[in-house]
Amino acid sequence: MNNDLEALLALQADDVVIHGLDARLESLEPRIRELDLRRARLTDALARSASAVADEEKKQAWVRDKIAEHKALIERNASQLDADRIRVRRQPEAVFAMNGYSCGACDTAIPMQRRHSMSTTGAIDVCEGCGVLMYFPS
Repeated sequence: MNNDLEALLALQADDVVIHGLDARLESLEPRIRELDLRRARLTDALARSASAVADEEKKQAWVRDKIAEHKALIERNASQLDADRIRVRRQPEAVFAMNGYSCGACDTAIPMQRRHSMSTTGAIDVCEGCGVLMYFPS
């Protein structure tokens, strides 16, 4: 009978522990529901944010493509504009030989370093004064 009593007392102690755990779980139920609701809201907000980020990345890619297109267009137009600008200043002639140490069109003195570069390499340079193309006669 002693063994039965000990088993009954152990069972009763386990029952008290289980009852305490049930009470604790019941007291935590509102907090668990609150946290589950908060997690659901945050998950929804995260999904919306991820969608917004994806949309913005698409917009950025589109803008980058447009910028590249416009840069190419600007470069293409700029090369044409340079030639047009020189042609407009002197209608029939846009290229002049240097006259000594100065521009053959406007007699503006050319710096020594540029003169030397033009004479040794045969480079063509733009006059700072009138904008025509100059070359060093051989």
